[in-house]
Formats: sequence, C-alpha cells, structure tokens
Amino acid sequence: MFRLSPGKERTFIRRRALLMGGFAGAVSCAFAPAAHAATAFVLPTAAANPRFSVRYKGIGIGTHTISYASATGETRVKTEINLEVKVAFISAYAFSHR
Repeated sequence: MFRLSPGKERTFIRRRALLMGGFAGAVSCAFAPAAHAATAFVLPTAAANPRFSVRYKGIGIGTHTISYASATGETRVKTEINLEVKVAFISAYAFSHR
C-alpha cells in the first residue's frame, strides 16, 4: 500500500495473484475447444415435435409449434408461433412468426 495523498490509500494486486489468474485464463482458453469437442449434440427426432399452448391469465391465446426434419445430412428446425388476443370480439393484438 502507498499513500496518494493524506487520508487516501491505494492497494495493488499482488504479482503472484496476477500471474496465477493469467495462467488460469490461458489454460482455460487452451483446453476449452477440447472440452466442447467431446460433447455430443443430439436433436430430437421428427416424432418428438412439440406443440405448446400459449396462455395468458388462464385463457388460451395461441400456439407455438417446433418441428424437426432431417434431409441430406442436415437437420432443419422449423418454429411457428401464432398468438391472438381478442377484446370484445376485436383483435387487440396479433403476432405470427415462422
């Protein structure tokens, strides 16, 4: 510690803590790709296409569907969201996403 001016002190990071922190960061960067490469990523099959009912305060206002398809070595994921909020038979809010 040293004094900048009367009543003010400043502390330094100790050299050992700085070096160990830098070493730990370098090691984690070096081994991160190897750790992630061993992790398998498995997508659901086409039979497991989930469909969700969207509710607001207990009232159904729409659906959200996710479907998976495998073709030519690729897996395609398709999502559809349809929401509609009506007030006195008039659409107050509508949202559609594909």
